[in-house]
Amino acid sequence: MRQKKIMDLYADENEDAEYFSFELKQKGGFGKEGEKGFEGVLTNLQMQMYLVLRDFRQRKNKKGEAYGWPIASYSTPEHLWGREYVTSAYFETAVDSGKRIAMHLMEVYPIATAEQIKKVLGGIAGEAPERTKKEKKVDYPANLLKDMGLNLISLNEDQMIGLEYALSTLKLERRGYLEARYEQGKTYKEIGKENFCSGSAASTHCKQALNHMKKPEISVWITEGFNGHTGKNNETIKAIKDRFIKEGKLKQASMLNQTPDVLVGISKQQAQFFFRAGYPLLGNIVELIENNGFWYDKVSGIGYTTGRRLLWLLAREGYVSRECEAYKIASDEEYFQIKSREKYEKRMAEIKATEAQN
Repeated sequence: MRQKKIMDLYADENEDAEYFSFELKQKGGFGKEGEKGFEGVLTNLQMQMYLVLRDFRQRKNKKGEAYGWPIASYSTPEHLWGREYVTSAYFETAVDSGKRIAMHLMEVYPIATAEQIKKVLGGIAGEAPERTKKEKKVDYPANLLKDMGLNLISLNEDQMIGLEYALSTLKLERRGYLEARYEQGKTYKEIGKENFCSGSAASTHCKQALNHMKKPEISVWITEGFNGHTGKNNETIKAIKDRFIKEGKLKQASMLNQTPDVLVGISKQQAQFFFRAGYPLLGNIVELIENNGFWYDKVSGIGYTTGRRLLWLLAREGYVSRECEAYKIASDEEYFQIKSREKYEKRMAEIKATEAQN
């Protein structure tokens, strides 16, 4: 929530804004009487690439004259490089990103040696640093796949890219716990010590991350491979697009391959919730809603109230039919109660059946 207070200053209508650090602190409600930990919040936003350090500039007086020491100015990556360029890198693998960073450093600092760059990046071109003899040998990703319940001994190149994409849908902190456990082979006690928590808490974080990876809409990126699932995804969206064109919804059809935050009323944070749930594009969300009455249950961070508001927004904009099950559930309180009861009874029956089998 503290990060959101800062990012709200860069809302859609103010995306091209640039703020001095002291302005972010004041406008974001940090200070003696407000929120604490401003520096840490700002650092986390930069680490996650929501904000970048634009420049160091002097303040100006009423006459427009510069004075004082230069102060850090922050903006969004979209402001500096454009939304299209920024979103084009969403599906880039960590290895490819590492190569680009290494090449850029070589261009900026031609006198730097490969070893020096490797020391800064922790491994050139996205490669992990060489293991010391004391480190444990870990069978990654086979150990992760086994705990996910996937019957895969090894992954091809496309499936490895799919695994990287699936991991990117995790929150940064949760992904760190999972990588420490499966890639580095650390115990829960060791992970907890590194993250200033107990081994039990570290175990809980790892299990929550693992449960996220087990979700069918997430694990399918691994089993089918990134390009394989993207192809099926594109076919699904194309079918919706063709239907919209026949219905005369040309504007809606042209927007289906965009991220959901292109619509006024859907925030970047909500778009991130959809991405983490495995529904990165507007077309994916349309398909989700059309086939699931309680669709918001599949998107962590989107509850009943927010889900109902977003559903009405999509219906008003012509993306979702008012005749679909989800719209009826959201609009009719009595119908909602009936369907909720049916869903509960079905879930209890499944649990009892599982217990009987065990």
